[in-house]
Formats: sequence, C-alpha cells, structure tokens
Amino acid sequence: MYTTENRRISYVSNLVVYPQGDELNPIPSTFNFDGTVIFITNTDFENANKKLQPHCDALVSRSHYIDLQMTSKWDYFVRIKQVVAMGGLKAIGLGEDETVDVVKYIRENIDSLRELSVRMAIKIGQLRKEMSNWRDVADVTCKRVK
Repeated sequence: MYTTENRRISYVSNLVVYPQGDELNPIPSTFNFDGTVIFITNTDFENANKKLQPHCDALVSRSHYIDLQMTSKWDYFVRIKQVVAMGGLKAIGLGEDETVDVVKYIRENIDSLRELSVRMAIKIGQLRKEMSNWRDVADVTCKRVK
C-alpha cells in the first residue's frame, strides 16, 4: 500500500451498517476518509511476540508511536491511582472512603489480580458499592487461582 493524500476505506460485509440513531442513512461499504485515528493499547509494539511483531512494525511505521514505559506492576498501580485520584470512580457513584478501600485492596493484592488496569479498579469499585462482602467476591472473581 502506498501513502497517498486520499484514504479510501472499504469493508466487506453482508450487513448494512447504520450510524447510531440514524436508521435511514447507512454507512457506505466504501468511502473516502479524511480524518485521524488514535489507537491506545497496552501492547508493547517494539517487543511483541513473534507472530504479532510484523503487524506491530507495520502500525509503528504508519504512525506516531509513544511508549509510556509502563513495564512493572508498580507502574500500572501508580497510573491507576492517578486516574482514581482524578475522579475515575465517581462515575460509578463511589465516595472518597469507598475509593480509598478500592485502591487499598488493589495495592494489597497487586501480585494476585488477574490484571492491573483501570477496568479492574472499576470492577472492584462496583463490588465495593453494591456488596457488603465485596472483598470476598473480589477475591474469587478478580484474582488468579493459585
């Protein structure tokens, strides 16, 4: 594929795709695209597994790539704390004390959680909000089996 000024987007599908809330005007299966796409991922494009590496290399060559250097569990925990401190759990109705409980739980279980992510903080936050035995439920649903 050559880099050109015009970007022609095509998809092959038997389904007709409609924009949300507009069932009268389907999205054409081929159209010119004049815009920008931003991909955000936790994948380390420079050190992907051998099967993915050619695809990651192709994406990096066609884009601006920023490696956030988040390599340790502590790096992820610090980022989760930053998002939570900016009100990341208010959207699900958690107060300050409940939010502190969630962050404390994540810190105490940093080595056994299935993943360290804001999504995990939200999962645990939802349990904290809705259940008196939230820690027990989180132990079963959010942690790896030893």
